[in-house]
Amino acid sequence: MDTHIMELKNIYPTKIIRNCKPICFHENKLVVNKYDSLFFLENDKLSNKPICNLPNTWSKKILNLNSLAYRVLRSGVNFGISFDEFIYVIHTKKLYQINPKSGIIKLEINFKNGNGPLSIAKIISIDGFYDGLYFGDYFSNLNKDVINIYRRTTSSNMWEVIYTFKKGEINHIHSLIPDEKNKCVWILAGDFDNSAGIWKATDNFNNVEPILCGNQQYRACVAFPLNGGLLYATDSQLETNYIRFLKKTEDVWKSEIISEINGSCIYGCMLKDNFVFSTTTEPYGLKDSFIQNLFDRKRGKGIIKNESHIIIGNIENGFNIIFKNKKDIFPYNLFRFGTIIFPNGKNETNTLYSYSIANKINDLDLEIRCVDI
Repeated sequence: MDTHIMELKNIYPTKIIRNCKPICFHENKLVVNKYDSLFFLENDKLSNKPICNLPNTWSKKILNLNSLAYRVLRSGVNFGISFDEFIYVIHTKKLYQINPKSGIIKLEINFKNGNGPLSIAKIISIDGFYDGLYFGDYFSNLNKDVINIYRRTTSSNMWEVIYTFKKGEINHIHSLIPDEKNKCVWILAGDFDNSAGIWKATDNFNNVEPILCGNQQYRACVAFPLNGGLLYATDSQLETNYIRFLKKTEDVWKSEIISEINGSCIYGCMLKDNFVFSTTTEPYGLKDSFIQNLFDRKRGKGIIKNESHIIIGNIENGFNIIFKNKKDIFPYNLFRFGTIIFPNGKNETNTLYSYSIANKINDLDLEIRCVDI
């Protein structure tokens, strides 16, 4: 099912909001991060009053006024999700719970390894699982030490470990994908050798089984459940990347190529019935010297062109590239990969919100574009 991606004329943003990042949808309103504050976006304008001001040191607040320093420090909200009446965000290596009505902020977790999880999953009404928020450990972990999955249920204020990958199994967890259609939760793990893989959890994580592992074509961050399988995009700087479909044929799981893409995919979202992926520019990343890795400006073998793409579509109608943005001149690791990020949550409109990092156009800005595919 190898389908060529159509390339449309660049759909440039209809509006730009400087120094703002779309985080998540909460009660049909978009939550936006500007420096250390959260706002609602109302009629494509920031609300007059912030939802809250997240804690930070004065020195970092001053440094964050410079865009390059902002990137080096990995500042701002890394991820956000709406759950019940609260908003949960990862900011400065901490997980906060925010009451958007009162503005009250509660510190829930202070992460000791890495910057916190790459994503948090909301599991609701899936047979065999407690409703709640879930995430997996995400830090470099080249030695493949134990990696945990955590849960916070609707009836508990505590995070608890519900599953542990043994030492030697994986480097870390990219994403947990709730799948109501197939009554399971998919675990997307990375990064290298046997660590790259897709796992399947059932029965409240009492049963966790490897589906396809040990190949860069099973390394992913973004996936969408479909009837009979899983649509996902690969995340490898080492090999050519693809949109693929994981399905079971005659009791054997197979990964089928849908389309080749320009680079690794770390971020995605849904826009009505279409799936949206963005590609990332990153270096090879396996040099012996820390300094060499930090200042590396040579893209990895899996990155075809030094630019980020927004890709939208579905299996039935195919996929289209609707926007391209070239990487800027600064080193990947120190000043961040070139990529495009989307807000978390359900978006039933034709308006695509995105946020560009380390690219030539609209660096660190919120982009708003109408998409009619």
